[in-house]
Amino acid sequence: MSEKPRTIVVSMEGDDRDFSPEFVALALVRRLQAVLSIENAEIVRSAPVRYLDHALEKQQILLELTRLGPALANWTISPRLCAEIQDLVDLLDKNGELLKSRLRAARQVGDIVARAILEGQSDGTYSARDWRA
Repeated sequence: MSEKPRTIVVSMEGDDRDFSPEFVALALVRRLQAVLSIENAEIVRSAPVRYLDHALEKQQILLELTRLGPALANWTISPRLCAEIQDLVDLLDKNGELLKSRLRAARQVGDIVARAILEGQSDGTYSARDWRA
């Protein structure tokens, strides 16, 4: 049975009635940081990773950031938002490295299985021969 996706709540500093483009961007960046942190933790723990849930959430946040882009075009970005974006870049770098490592391991396992099948080293499960013969 599939686990229900979790809703991520990110608390914001300051007035919660502030809907300036920078405040909204800050909230979106922090949401994306939270999603990446959860995904990275799942990968590191070697736990089942909910790739689809994470991908959908990241796509939604990126869509919202894209829509916010024109409002930010003439906005001076504060040092606080710059720092959060740098933290996001660091999380993305870590995420990329973890995913590369996971993919490299999966390819190595696939290569081992393929080689074993080709060399006839399997237990016959994947053999073209009839097992009853």
